[in-house]
This record gives sequence, structure tokens and C-alpha cells, in this order.
Amino acid sequence: MHIILAKIPIIAIMKKIKILVIRITKLIYYCYY
Repeated sequence: MHIILAKIPIIAIMKKIKILVIRITKLIYYCYY
């Protein structure tokens, strides 16, 4: 149970990081073009 509960926040953090990376890449893309 503890292992499953520990994995859930990691997945949530990974999703948030991916969203942030996409937003940053979009901002860089719009700044250059």
C-alpha cells in the first residue's frame, strides 16, 4: 500500500513537469517566431 501511495505523487509531479515544459517550449517558440 505504501509503495502505491508513493508512486501516485511522482506521477502527478511528472505530469505537472510535462505541462510546464510544453508551456515553456511554446513561449520560446512564439518569442523566436
